[in-house]
Parts: sequence; structure tokens; C-alpha cells
Amino acid sequence: MGGSAHMSMTLAALFFGTAGNAYRTGCNASMAAGMLSGVGMATSTGLINQQQDFAGHCVGSAVSATTGFFMSRRWLSLRHPFMPNGVLAIISALGFVYNTYKANEWADSW
Repeated sequence: MGGSAHMSMTLAALFFGTAGNAYRTGCNASMAAGMLSGVGMATSTGLINQQQDFAGHCVGSAVSATTGFFMSRRWLSLRHPFMPNGVLAIISALGFVYNTYKANEWADSW
């Protein structure tokens, strides 16, 4: 596994974990969002591991940006506590920055 896949794998595990927590609490919308985000980040990890680094980081950037946007919007509009929406928004933003940087790095090999 390439070293640059670790961020995508970590985010996939985090998103799948939030989906499991949403299932436990009975929130179907959050469970679907967590599963969809987790599958997207797992796809990113798979592409990076198959030596398609640019495509994998582009997928990771898109998933992180989308998840970060919706989590920050929900956190700010509903005045939820910082956990878990604020944490997911910040971690997704970090994932977006990292994946965008790595996609830029691999853009020449595309």
C-alpha cells in the first residue's frame, strides 16, 4: 500500500464508524451519508493502491469536500455541539487539503 493512501483509509474508517453510530441511534439519513462517504474514501484508497494515484486523490478530494461542506453546514445551522459534526467538518477539510495537495503532486503522471 502506498503511503499516500493512509489518509483516505483513515477517513473511510471514520466515516464507516459514524455510519455505525447513526445506525445505533436510528438516524437513517446520517447512516446513509456515512456509508456513502465511507465507500467514496474506500474507492479512493483502492485507486491509490492500484497505482492510480492522481485519480484516487481526486476522488478523495471530492468526497472530503462534499462531506466537509454538509457537515459544517449542519453544524453551523443547527447549533449542534462540536461533536461529531464539527469534528467531521474539520477532519474532512484536512482530508480535502491533503488529497488536493497529493493530486497536484501526481498531476504530471496522469
